[in-house]
Amino acid sequence: KDAGTTAATLLGTLDIDGEARLTDGNCDGNVEPDIGADELPDADGDIEADACDNCPADQNGDQADADGDSLGDVCDPDDDNDGILDGPDNCDLVSNVAQTNTDGDSAGDACDPDDDNDGVADGSDSCPAGNIGWTSNGTTDIDSDGCRDAGEDTDDDNDTIADGSDNCALVANTSQQDSDGDGVGDACDATPLPPEPSPGSDTTAPETTITAGPKAKQKSGKASFSFTSTEAGSTFECSLDDGAFTACTSPHDLKVKKGKHTFEVRAKDAAGNVDPTPASQSWKVKKKK
Repeated sequence: KDAGTTAATLLGTLDIDGEARLTDGNCDGNVEPDIGADELPDADGDIEADACDNCPADQNGDQADADGDSLGDVCDPDDDNDGILDGPDNCDLVSNVAQTNTDGDSAGDACDPDDDNDGVADGSDSCPAGNIGWTSNGTTDIDSDGCRDAGEDTDDDNDTIADGSDNCALVANTSQQDSDGDGVGDACDATPLPPEPSPGSDTTAPETTITAGPKAKQKSGKASFSFTSTEAGSTFECSLDDGAFTACTSPHDLKVKKGKHTFEVRAKDAAGNVDPTPASQSWKVKKKK
């Protein structure tokens, strides 16, 4: 209630002498019965006696004083005492000498609940003074963090993986699972699984056979292997003594040191099917006498 309404309400009980004047006679913030007390001057009629009124010429029953300088806000030309008069000050009640105003509205950043005017309150905005001229929504700000996806947010889906390394930049997927290996994560891939073979496509692996090789025991370190596949057009991969398989052709020549050795070879057909059981042959190179 304003000072006038408050005074009118109290008149009936506290205005003993009927002069229709009430004051806070002892400056304690409360209106006292008017036996003597109501004779104190109250120029603005706001109940606060002039002696304790922080704006004696302007009604301000609440005695608000933002900067605590004993001059009420109603009559203080600089409520926040920042050296900028209230008229041009973009935050009358909050000191802000810099007058920073990110979004260019009527409220400075110091008192603006949304500095960049993107629709996300500063307390929840990861970019409180970020890009302006846009509004956060499901299209411009996928994770609703107040940072514009286009050019400002480095992690649009807020899954802790930077957009440049994220295989689904707009869909949270911390695991980055990519079942078909196409560079698009399962979380945003319309076809996340490898395609099923089309009817009639080749899914049968070829069989590999060694047709010629060294004797089981020999003195020479040289050996030559010949091999074939059950499918024409197959290529081959060879391995010696459990080493990695590498491309090879038939015949395949080797030179080894004395001791036991094992040669393996597997065929791979034109459809990419690889023989799961490579053909193998072991032999021993004996020490020359």
